[in-house]
Amino acid sequence: MQQQAAREDRLGPVRHRSAKAQIHLTVIRARTALVSTRTALVNAARRVDEIIWRAAAELRHRANESRTALVSALPLGPQGLARERSDRQ
Repeated sequence: MQQQAAREDRLGPVRHRSAKAQIHLTVIRARTALVSTRTALVNAARRVDEIIWRAAAELRHRANESRTALVSALPLGPQGLARERSDRQ
């Protein structure tokens, strides 16, 4: 019995926040959630953008390799092709 009385003295009465304080706390928590969500969306967009640019660079590289291979496979070769073009003009 004495232990319970001593515990109650240490804890004291519970004071609840006022309605105004609860509203302010709710606004702060909502703002924090919005900022976290916005940050996550921006980071995701940056990752997608990076993936797309890497894929585009890879496609450009492959296209250049294919173009080089096609020109090299021509019977005249790249130098002969340039000569043939200049002869036409």
